Order: sequence, then C-alpha cells, then structure tokens
Amino acid sequence: MNLMKKYKITIGLMIYLFGVVCYCVYTYYDTKHKILDSIDAQLLNAAKAVPFILGENFHDKAKDKNAVTRQEYIEMVMRLSRYCNDIDLEYLYTWVKNGDQIVFTTSSATPEELEEKDYGEFFEPYPEAEEQDFAAFDASKPLLLSGTSDKWGDFRTVLVRKVSPNGSVYVAGADMTLKDVNSKVQDSVVLATTSALFFLMLAFPGIFLFYNKARQREMMTRFLPKEMVEDIESGRLTLESGGVERHVTVLLTDIRGFTALSEQLSASELVDLLNEYLSCMTDIVFACRGTLDKFIGDAVMAIFGSPVTHPDDPQRALQAAKNMLESIVTLNARLVQQNLPEISIGIALNSGLVVAGNIGSPKRLDYTVIGNVVNMTARVEELNKELKTCLLLTESTYQYVANQINADVVTERMVKGCSKPIKVYGVRNLSCSGSV
Repeated sequence: MNLMKKYKITIGLMIYLFGVVCYCVYTYYDTKHKILDSIDAQLLNAAKAVPFILGENFHDKAKDKNAVTRQEYIEMVMRLSRYCNDIDLEYLYTWVKNGDQIVFTTSSATPEELEEKDYGEFFEPYPEAEEQDFAAFDASKPLLLSGTSDKWGDFRTVLVRKVSPNGSVYVAGADMTLKDVNSKVQDSVVLATTSALFFLMLAFPGIFLFYNKARQREMMTRFLPKEMVEDIESGRLTLESGGVERHVTVLLTDIRGFTALSEQLSASELVDLLNEYLSCMTDIVFACRGTLDKFIGDAVMAIFGSPVTHPDDPQRALQAAKNMLESIVTLNARLVQQNLPEISIGIALNSGLVVAGNIGSPKRLDYTVIGNVVNMTARVEELNKELKTCLLLTESTYQYVANQINADVVTERMVKGCSKPIKVYGVRNLSCSGSV
C-alpha cells in the first residue's frame, strides 16, 4: 500500500471517529434535553390538573383559614396524593398569599407521610419561600424552576398561577425530586448514547463500502449513461482491464474558432461558456446511450458501441449529432443572456474497429478506445472548417445511415493513416448556428 493511500485511509478513519464522537455528544445532549422537556411537560400538566382534582371552587372557600375543616383538608390531601402516585411525582400543592407570607392550602403526601398520617396543616406557612415563589402569583406564564431546595428536599418545580371562578388567586405547584430527574435523564442518555455508538460501530464496514461504491458510481456517471452504470453495478456488464476489439462509431465535435474566442473572454467567462457547452453535449450523448470518452479542451469525443453494443449504434451517433446541432440554438440563447458570445460547432462521425478497454497505469485507468478510426475521425472533423460544413460522415458510417439523411460526397482525398482516398459525406440543409 503506497504512502498516499495509507494517508487517505488514516484521514478517513480519523474523520469517521471524530464523527462518531460528535454524534455521541449530540445524542447525549439531545436526549438529555428531550427527557427534561418531557419531565417539564409532565410537571406542567400535573399543576394544571390541580383545580380539577380539588374542585374549581375550592379556593373560593380556601381563602378563609377557618372555612375549611380538617376532614375537608385531608380529603384534598388524599386526592392529590393518589394523583401524584399515579403519575410518579413527589408533590402537588397549592399556595395562597396571606399578608407577606405564602401558606399551603393543600399538599399531597408521600406514601411514608400517609402511613404516618402526616398530612400537614391547612394554611401552614412556607418559610423557605423565595422571591421567585412570590413572583409566581403575578406571572402570566408558568414558571420552571430547575432546582429548588427546602426542608422536604431538592426538586425540579413548575409553578402555575390560577384564578378561581370568583377571582381568588392561588398557585398550583408540582415537584419531582432532582434524584428522580437525574436518574431518568441518566438512564435514557446512557441507553441512547450506547445505542448510537453501537450502531455507528456496526455501520462502519457498510459506510466504508458505501463510500467506495458511491465514489466509483460518481466516476462512472461522468462517462457513462445511468442505465449503463446500473448494468455494471448489477454485474450484467463487466469492464475488464486491458483491451478488446470492438466495432464502434466515434463522434467528435468541437467549437469553431475557439482559440480566437478564448482571447476575447476572461478566464471565468471562458470557463462558464465551456461548462455550459460541455454539459449540454454530455447530456445528449447519454440520452442516445453513448459513452463519453473524453473532453479535449473544447472538443467532445463520444463512442457508440462500447462498452455496450447496440445494433443501431451508427444511427444513435447520427441522432446525437443532429441533437447537438439543434441544441446550439437554445444554448446560444442562454449564452446571450449571460452576455457570452454565440458559438458554432463542427461534428464528424466515423465507424470501424477499435481497441476498447481500461487503458492506463495501475495508478490510473481510463475507459477509452484507440486505433486508426479515432485518428481518422479527428482529421475528418477538421475538414468542416475548410468545407464550411457542420456534420461530416465517412463512408464507413454513411453506409449504415444512408436512408436517414440527405448527404452528398463533398470530398474524396487521402488522409494520413489511410493507404487510399476516403469519401467524406456532408449533410445538406444543416445550420451550425453561427458563423462557419
């Protein structure tokens, strides 16, 4: 394994472990907040339920210390205690203000206090009352106190201002011990964090494989149509290292006068124009089930017939060429909107035997085709400017598509690499969408 690959793997593992730590920390705090929110909602709902447990008119009577009998008071204590026990809270209670004091009008009792018949006293003063407790009588919203302490213990508390039907103001409170709060938070957080860590560790091999597969798919989709990539992934198509002989149709197109055009544009404008043009051409190649072989500056080379062969590959290549010429009209309209110059293109099609496959070094392989057919296509494409044509076909391609186009022999000449002159056909009635 070379040093660069080791470095990339190490960096990848470090990023993964950092992600695991971050996710576990996030899970810890997210779960903690959700549990605390759940506890606060439980306390708030319990405090709001107090008037219905006691009776809505109870505090019209309870404002007078002598108006509630001991038996009535104990009955209210028992009601609140049963409700507290059902929903797993420590205390439910109500306060009123008596001068500059806060006094209890009701309060639930714990099972131990009930067993000892320690019900407290009606109008029992609350000497530990703090400023925040007095503020609850005037608060428009419930008050959440995350930590309160008194002789009964340490609590998480919600206080809610209530008004009886006859206008008596009182406060309903609900308490859960901090011990119970911390226990619930700790149990849930530990379970959630452990589960998240366990899941992430189990998922590591899958994440690694998914990353590799996604990376390979991304690379293939740059050059192959989506359907062909799916065939490769499913195993219906295999790309072997090395080369095989294939009969293909090669399409080559480039922008006319690109050198002069590039001198008129800034670097960023030139990149914008090329990206717009190459994206459009690539979409057309893929739509006709061709393979994008490479970009050569402003030129696009596409293959029809490899790695997947269709019986109508020459026809597909011709259709792609026509679509490219038609698309230049729309493309030029977009370029004008971007204050970029219009362009025109020339295209050549040539068919024959090539060597196709993954060609390169062990460190980098590219799927491509090589052979005299490729070289001849490039030389024929160069004739477009001289002949003032947009689309040229060699005789080897024309023989397959003769009944689909109106074309004439525009030249017959020797081409480097051929032992005899070749006929070149030009398609009539085509617009290059710009100056030729």
